[in-house]
Amino acid sequence: MKKIILMVMASSSLLFSGGINWSSFGFSNIGSFDVMKYIPERMKNSDNYFVEGSLGVALTSVKNDVKTAVMNDSSTSEMGVGINIGAGCNVTDNIFVTMNYERLNIDIYSLDNVYISANYLFDESLSGFLKEKAFPKYIIDSNISPYVGVLTGYSSASWEEQPVKGVLESQETSKNLFFGLQAGVEGDLDEDIKFFTSLKYNFVNHKTLVNGEEFSHNNHYSIMAGFKFSL
Repeated sequence: MKKIILMVMASSSLLFSGGINWSSFGFSNIGSFDVMKYIPERMKNSDNYFVEGSLGVALTSVKNDVKTAVMNDSSTSEMGVGINIGAGCNVTDNIFVTMNYERLNIDIYSLDNVYISANYLFDESLSGFLKEKAFPKYIIDSNISPYVGVLTGYSSASWEEQPVKGVLESQETSKNLFFGLQAGVEGDLDEDIKFFTSLKYNFVNHKTLVNGEEFSHNNHYSIMAGFKFSL
């Protein structure tokens, strides 16, 4: 994985440096632009990259105009399970970015989210203050640090089964852009492994139609815990 990352960066440098004669392609104004000098030094070091995975609980807000008598038992469930995998980079000591895929299964309803996030990890002094105010004594001296972040991406929602009995027609999928907020804590287990928790709140407006009646699934929540592995 480290070799792949370094090869991609080296290729980018070649493309935008003097290694290619851009004027022969009609781009005479590009010159010897070197994109690598605009990349933070830490992002050039593959040791600052990581992969992550987590599991947890998912919640959603359900609104519908369908009579309960004709609905399947699982169509109004609001709680389920979630899985999240991703990769990221520690841009600075306090800032890290990630790209993630998230799957939330809420009974017969599912969500697939692809998103990017930007996060701020509080420095030691502020973390220490928060620990003294918010955590038990045995955690105060640990290496746990809180973080907050923002995220945005693309969400696809679908019914795994028909939510209404005897359906004649339906629009069972919904696709939308979304944005969200997250907060959590992370801490070192050893040099290359961290544990983390996250509480995520996504603002999204999914609507599906079943026999002309509308289901709305908005404002998804998830609470997850998992591990980060340095590359």
